Amino acid sequence: SASFNATAVGSATLTYRWRFNGLPLADGGGISGSTTPTLTLANVQSNLIGNYSVLVSNALGTVISANAALAITLPVSLSEALDNFALTFTPGGTAGAWTGQTGVSSDGQDAAQTGLMSDSTYTFIKANVTGPGTLTFWWKVSSEADHDWLRFMLDAVDQVRISGEVDWEQVSYPVPSGAHELQWRYSRSPSGVGGQDRAWLDRVTFGGAPPVVVATPPAIQIQPSSLTVDEGGTTDFTVAASGTGPLNYRWLFNTTNLLADGGNIGGATTVNLTLFNTLLTQGGDFSVIVSNAGGAITSLVARLTVNPVLSLAEAIDQPTWDLFTDGSALWEGHTVVTHDGQHAARSGLVGDGQSSTLQTILDGPGVLHFWWRVSSETNTDVLVFAVNGQTAALISGEADWQEITVALSAGPQFVDWTYFKNATGTAGTDRGWLDQVSLTPIGGFASVPKALATGAITPRLSILENTVRLEWTAQTRQSYEVYYKDDLADAEWTRLDGEVLVKWSEVGGKVRSDVYHATVEDLPAGRTRFYQILEY
Repeated sequence: SASFNATAVGSATLTYRWRFNGLPLADGGGISGSTTPTLTLANVQSNLIGNYSVLVSNALGTVISANAALAITLPVSLSEALDNFALTFTPGGTAGAWTGQTGVSSDGQDAAQTGLMSDSTYTFIKANVTGPGTLTFWWKVSSEADHDWLRFMLDAVDQVRISGEVDWEQVSYPVPSGAHELQWRYSRSPSGVGGQDRAWLDRVTFGGAPPVVVATPPAIQIQPSSLTVDEGGTTDFTVAASGTGPLNYRWLFNTTNLLADGGNIGGATTVNLTLFNTLLTQGGDFSVIVSNAGGAITSLVARLTVNPVLSLAEAIDQPTWDLFTDGSALWEGHTVVTHDGQHAARSGLVGDGQSSTLQTILDGPGVLHFWWRVSSETNTDVLVFAVNGQTAALISGEADWQEITVALSAGPQFVDWTYFKNATGTAGTDRGWLDQVSLTPIGGFASVPKALATGAITPRLSILENTVRLEWTAQTRQSYEVYYKDDLADAEWTRLDGEVLVKWSEVGGKVRSDVYHATVEDLPAGRTRFYQILEY
């Protein structure tokens, strides 16, 4: 499929009409969006090769975009791409199937290339041979270093692998006697991206007797690392070893227990050991034995620490409250980062443009008290506390534990804590934490100190000649103060010196003595600034 996107500006309603080689297009036959900013072509064939443009109109006129050309790369068979018609190559995997193409190759002609893939997927090419013989091939990868790997496997066991930005290089490998399965596999890790996220394979040959090789005993190049995971999370141990192939792997738990695939264990005889839905009882020491015809070696011990996951009510010290969590990732109770040294709630790990929310309903009037902290991208990824949909407080950046006190009005009050991550960028651990939450009932809202009073204020902001103007609907017999921060990571809000002017509003040219209007002006001198209005 292919898509073209156009962005236009202009007054009133804009209309779009896409054209192909100067002629108007209409939806149908795999074409959609012909009257929208995005034109989509499904199942592209050679009859769609040509120039595409879009006509944008409104009541004031019409403009035609520049041409965008669509070209099509013709497919190449895997046998042709790999320069070997003697072997039968079979693709497979969970995503991104290998295909032949002419754009990237080691010989200037063609090569096999992986398709587009998502996190936690893999794609492979397999072929069967009968040894002895020598296998040679050329390969290349552009991936996230040390996370996304291109592997050569003999009988499902890793022999050689590359990762990161590796240009074309030749590999020669002796295949022993008997029937064997050759496999080239590219796999994506659960998160992150790097390079083009693709792998290439070219010029595969097999034949002749293998060279006489004196087995070199295995040596461990990269030891498995100690890990800390949450209960129910996924654990991945990895080892890298050198030596004469084939290399054999066998993982151990607490130095003596040989592991086998099954239950929540996978990869017990490979370079990657995975524990799915990790259990508390699986905390301990892990190591791996690597062996070949020349000998065996045992890796250093890697310690796995499994953190228990608690209920949210227990985590925030309110075991009788009904708490709800939703969003792209859910809040959880943990014992790792806390204010009271026992436990706390932590937001889910979200991606760009996602959020994680913890919410409940409380009966007012009362004073809500809690501690919170955040580790995020300053001023863009924020932890927000809201009452009935109105923001009451927020923090951002690397903010350590802070104490917050907020007054709640009489009746049911919907409160929530949400970690918002914007569409780009990342910093810190991208998490928010909440601890020691309590609600103290009070006799009435009038008894709340002014610093705790809250109101449903919706300000309007305008800028004219570097002057910021804040306006909002004021209440009778109420006073207002305006505070600001130039950085949300600052510990304190600063009171604005500008005078808050309150006067009657005019509706339909008539003065309304029951409706008031408040304004204040500021000169922030071109810097970013955040405002907060206090009503009491």
